[in-house]
Order: sequence, then structure tokens, then C-alpha cells
Amino acid sequence: MSVSFTTILLSDVGSRCGALMRRLPAWLAAFLVILRTRLGLRSRLLLGSATLFAAGIVPGLLINAQAVGGLVTTTSTVSLTSGIPSPGTIGLLLPDGLSATDPGVGAWLDAAREEGLRIETLTDTQFLALGTGTNAYRGVIFPDSLHVTATDALVTAVQGYVSRGGQAMLVYDFGALTAAGAYAVPKSRFSGLAGVDYLLYDELLDRTVGLGPITGFESKLRQIQVPPGKSIPFTVTAPTSLAMTSSKSTAMPISAIGGTAPGTTDARTTATQTGVLKAAGLASNEALYLPANPKNPGGLRGYDHAQQFKADPIDKHVISLTATGPVASKTSTSTALSASRQVASDVSPASAPAAPPITFATAQKLPAVTGTTTLTTKSAPTISAKTLALAPALTTGIATTDSVHAISGYIYGALTYPTFVTRGVFAGTQLGNSPQFGLVAGVNSVGSGKVLFVNTPLTYLKGGTDGMLMHGFLHYFSKDMLKLPRLSSLPNAVPGLTLNWHLCSNFTTEMAQLTRQGVFNKGPFSVHITAGPDTVAFGDRLGWNLPLNTNAQQMLRDLQARGHRIGNHGGWIHDYYGDNASESNQASFEQYLVLNKNAVDSAIGRPTIEYAAPQGNSPSWAMNWLEQNGIVGTYYLGHTGMGPTRNYANGVFKNPKLWINPVMPFGVYATFEEFIEFNVPKQSVVDWYKQIIDFSIANRSNRLIYMHPQGAAEWSDVVLGMLSYADTQQQAGKFKWYTISAIDNFMTARNNVVWNESVTNTGVHQYAATHPTSLARMSWLFPKAAFAKPVVTSGAATVSDGGDNWLVVTTSGKTLNFSATPI
Repeated sequence: MSVSFTTILLSDVGSRCGALMRRLPAWLAAFLVILRTRLGLRSRLLLGSATLFAAGIVPGLLINAQAVGGLVTTTSTVSLTSGIPSPGTIGLLLPDGLSATDPGVGAWLDAAREEGLRIETLTDTQFLALGTGTNAYRGVIFPDSLHVTATDALVTAVQGYVSRGGQAMLVYDFGALTAAGAYAVPKSRFSGLAGVDYLLYDELLDRTVGLGPITGFESKLRQIQVPPGKSIPFTVTAPTSLAMTSSKSTAMPISAIGGTAPGTTDARTTATQTGVLKAAGLASNEALYLPANPKNPGGLRGYDHAQQFKADPIDKHVISLTATGPVASKTSTSTALSASRQVASDVSPASAPAAPPITFATAQKLPAVTGTTTLTTKSAPTISAKTLALAPALTTGIATTDSVHAISGYIYGALTYPTFVTRGVFAGTQLGNSPQFGLVAGVNSVGSGKVLFVNTPLTYLKGGTDGMLMHGFLHYFSKDMLKLPRLSSLPNAVPGLTLNWHLCSNFTTEMAQLTRQGVFNKGPFSVHITAGPDTVAFGDRLGWNLPLNTNAQQMLRDLQARGHRIGNHGGWIHDYYGDNASESNQASFEQYLVLNKNAVDSAIGRPTIEYAAPQGNSPSWAMNWLEQNGIVGTYYLGHTGMGPTRNYANGVFKNPKLWINPVMPFGVYATFEEFIEFNVPKQSVVDWYKQIIDFSIANRSNRLIYMHPQGAAEWSDVVLGMLSYADTQQQAGKFKWYTISAIDNFMTARNNVVWNESVTNTGVHQYAATHPTSLARMSWLFPKAAFAKPVVTSGAATVSDGGDNWLVVTTSGKTLNFSATPI
């Protein structure tokens, strides 16, 4: 089931209040919203699901009709009710009549909550009524997909907000259409804020929206929370004959912004072609475009970005099978593994009946846009690499050459993203570019304010199981631009990793070896087992056969006694479930989830609360079953590169009690079996594990890595080296191993924290936090660049030096009050 985000359908179809609002004249609906603002009312009548339609269709967020009735959301509506912005908050601007319970709105609110930020929604009418009062917000987000129509008055108000010193996050197709439902001519009315010209439909027509990789300096990608392993080197060689215009040294060295200057050689002929672009078979003078028009302003109709995350992972390919049992093999699976890396050429089977599928076979391979301005930048400094020791040692002196990388995905290599073709030399700080289509993200100064322009559809991507960029740009906006305090997503703000072991088949020998080597003396880890007697097919007897295998039962109890969390690796027979479970066969496949959970629960003497799907196959009914049967967290193939998050998929939010934990890849690989099969240098893997630990420490974050015992046993020196490096950081108080359920249960408790900010007449910021049961282990990070050391005024908490931040860590109690003075 795939989803496009082109037409707003109502998330609360049965709402009588929403229906009433839609029947009201526009002037009366506006009056009621103003009345609500003045009186501080929270009535759903005044913030209903009314949707403003222009010419019958206003492009925005489409919710799959099959999913609307079952939509569940727990995101609390935080909206402007007093007519005055709450101190220290970020505003999210929504069109009049769009419900704050819409899943696209929920995606932003949940992302902000997970990033530890305070955010509130406000409508166009409220934004206009505030006038200069809008600058009371620390920043305002102008989102894609939800708000594609803007009046001239709103455009002027947004421009005024920024020029007066406002901090804006302007995303993709916000305000793409005029009140008449047409594109502005000749370019977006927000081009001046963005710092480049975009939405050039009057000229480019079906070449307005490109589909290609996002590239950037590796250091810049890390700033927007693209972790090591979620990007790969990407090369674009600029012709020496190009007349380049110098830009700031903070920009990336990409040869072309949107194309090449007239009469020059096309720089894209030497661009690295990987993943989907390679499958498209593009000629050197061609580019890939999504069809766009006023009824499909972002070109997303019929496009399924999530297809890039739906291929089978390596699990079912990593073993060869013998009559006596499975053995690790580096040679026998070469064909199968290579086949698993082939990328399909159909990028987008559509689900909406009116939307034709977007494929590489249609008329989307068009001549690349030419005649646009190009730029180059100063070379990034290169720091000499220190000599690296062989595994298992992990060194701290890895080379820091700031090379150009592309955002990548497990199996697929460089991922493709929709972006508008842009023109012009961008004078601001570039964060990301498209080698073919132009600026993807950058910070531009306008008047006394600044604009973070993000030229890719973050709302749509979050709903398409790729929320990394929404979270990453929110993090950058709040931390690097607004310098806001935030509520940490980790207990006591201690960063770490989750190591998820998948016991797909009966690898008793390998588990015994790893245990002897002390691997399971570390942790705690999440250990998930497929419990049935078979692995690939019925009767092969290659599984653990947990109900009758007393040795395996004891192994799990021993692991549990060491502090590890035992969980379920799916449906009883690993490959059979992974290959065949689907949205349509719950009646026959649910039994395998029941069998597996019952077997593991019985073996360890307690209910299991963690899960990993075989081959990442997670039908929606299975996710519902997990939630209904006490599972709090699951390994997940979508949203890769992120920490624990909510289950946004197919454009909707479901399973409010369940957290998903995206797997962290190393480029197109993730497990030792893949590293071995594809001859990944061992030292590269050693370095990557160190880098992901360092990234987590530097950003006070958590990511999930996973392993199988067979590959880990073969490269146990790397495993032990990684654990040793983690030990060193843990002893210094900088790092901690988290199980899936430990971090997810904490996140659930954290969602009940309520914290507010007020400002005294002397400019001191005061904070009050409450929790219904306990604030223990809840922590706040205050950037030292913006605040003096906070002071606890009541409650139990410590204040300490956390590097770039002051840490306020609560030790007990339900309430806490503290203050901080801006510097």
C-alpha cells in the first residue's frame, strides 16, 4: 500500500464539526477562528478538519483512503490559544481549517517532541492577526505538503517576519500556489527568502521537479544528523573550462547548481551513478523528473519514495544449508547476494487510482536543464591521517578529509529525493545540493533574519518511512540557528548505541564461541531469536526448536541473567515468514507470531517485549498484533539513520504504544556476512563502528546496529575491538549500551513530561517541568553559546558541564523548577 501526498483528505471523516466548518462562508469561518484566538477556546468546532479547496483540489497531504478509518494518533494538539506565542516555542504555520490531528501535522509535532523541542501550531489567520507579534516566536516552520497555497498577504507577512529578525524554516512547496490555485510567475514568491530562484514552472514545465541524490560535505551532512554509514562518497568532476563564481568557503564543492552555463561541457557526465539512478539508465545529457502541475505542485502524486526501503535485507542470503545444519559461507551465496543488490527500475508504483505510476520507462527521462548559473567553492582543508592499527584496535586518529558524500540507504546506495530545480548563486551557507538540480538546503540571511531553506518534501518523506531529514533539519534549526534548550531523548542525557543480535538459525557453536570470548559480558544487548525447528522451509530442521531444545532454553536464561533483553525474531520459521507474510494473509501467518512469542516467553519465564521482523517484513497487521500483545519496540528497516521514533508509514501514524528502532547501515551493507561476502575492508568496518560511537557521543543520541552470530564469530576481533572502544567511553561516563525496550520505555515515559518557559522582567528564563509519576533521569540540554549555567530553584536535579551544553539532570520527584540567563 503506497501513498502520495497530493490531495488533502479529512483525517476525521466523521467529524460533524469539521463538516459544519466546511459549509460556512469563508468570512464567517475566519471570524470564528479569530474569536477562538481572542477567547483562548479549544473547541474542535473552531479548529476542525475544514480543508480549503481551490479549483476542486488543493494539493497537500493525502491520506490513503483505506487507512483513514483506522487512523490512531496520540499527538496532543499544542496550538496558539492566547493570541500571544508561548516563550521559547517554535511555531508551525498551518492553513486555516487544517486539523492539527492531521497525520502530516502530527509528523511535525511528534518529530519536534522526539527532538526535545516545544512547538505550537498557528493558522494563517492567527499569523496575520499577530502582525509584528510573530517575532515573539523563536522560529517558525513553513511546512511542505500541508500548506501549498498562500495569499499575497500571507507571503508579505512571512517576508516581514524574516526581515524583522525572524528565523524561518521554509520547506519545499510551501506557498507554491497563489490563492487562485496557480503557480506564481516566473518563480516562487519565496525565492528571495530561499536565496535561489525555484518553482520555475512557467519555463520548465515537466522539468520543474528533479529526482536525484542529495550530496554535501560530509561534515555538513553530520550537522543535519546524517550519521556515519548513511552517506557514501560521491564524485562530481567539474570541467576546467567552466566559468565559476566563488561562494563562501562553507559551501560544498559541487560543480553545478541546477545545470551548466551555456556553451560549456556538462559537468554531470562524470557524476557517480549508483542505486536507482544507475537502474534508470540515464544518458549523460538526461535527468530524471517527476511530473508537476498546479494540481500536483510538488510532483509527488504517484511517487513512492518508500520503495527504496522495501527490498529484502541480507538475512535470508547469509547462510548455506547442509544436511547436518547451517554453516557460515563466504562463497556459496555470492549469486544470491549480488541479486539482492540489484535495484529495480520502477521507482514508484502508485496507489491512488487517478495517479499514473512513475517509472523510468515513462517520459520522465528528459534532457537535463541547461543555462543555469554554476558555482564552486574553496577546497575543504585536509587533515593528515594517523596510522591506523589493525582490528581489533580502534583508533582516534581517523582521517578527517571533508569529502563530498551522498545520502544513502541499506542495499540501495545513493538514494533519490525530489527537489525543485533552482537557479542562481547561493550566497549563504550550503548544507546540501543536488548535482543536477541545484540547492537542496542552505541558510540565507534576509534583512535581520535568517531562512533555512529545505528543498525536499520533509512531510511527505516522514510519511514514506524516511523521517531522518525532517528530524535532522529540525535539530539543525533548533540547535545551530535558534540555540534552544531541549529535553534529552536519553536517560540522564548519556549517549549510546543499541546492539541487536538476530538468532535466525541454530548457531550454537558460534554463540558458544562469542560467549567464551566475553562478548556477552558486555552490554546489555537485545537478543532476538526465531524459535521454531526450521529456518528456510518446513522440515529442514535448521532452526533452534526452542520448545524442545533445553540447551537453547538455558542459553537464553543465561543471557537474561547477564542483563540482556531477550526478544522475538519474528514468525517461528525465519525465511518462510520473511518471504511470504503480507498484508493479505494475516489469517494464516499470525499463528507464527503467536508460536514464537509463546515459545520464548516460556523459555525465559517472562513476557517478551521486543521484536525484530525476519527480513524486516512488517505488515501493518503484524505491527498491530505486536502492539496488542505487549511489544514496546521493534527493529525496523524504514527511517534508517534515525534513533527510536514513531511508526509513520504509508502517510499515516498508527501504533501509538509501539516504538520502531531503525537499523543503522554502513553504506549498502549492515552485517558481517555482507562485509565478508562483498570484500569490505576489515579496517573500514573497524573505523565505522568507532565513528558511529563517536557520532552518538558528539550528538548525545542513540542508534541501532545489528549482528548475526555466524558473521560476528568469523570477525570476532572486530566485535571485541568495538566493544573495547565502547568500554573506554563508558568508563569515562560518555557512553552506554541500551536495549530496545530500555530506550523505548524511557521515550514513552518522556512523552508525559510537560515543561514550560516564562521570562522575567529582568530577562531571566524560568522553566517549570512536571511528570505524573517521576521526572527521574529526565534531562535538559542548554547550549553554552546561548545560556549561562542554569540554576535549580526547586526540586531534585543536578547541573553539570556537558561539553557544548549545560546539563540539567533530574534525580527524583514529579516537579522541577530551574532558570537560565541568556548571554
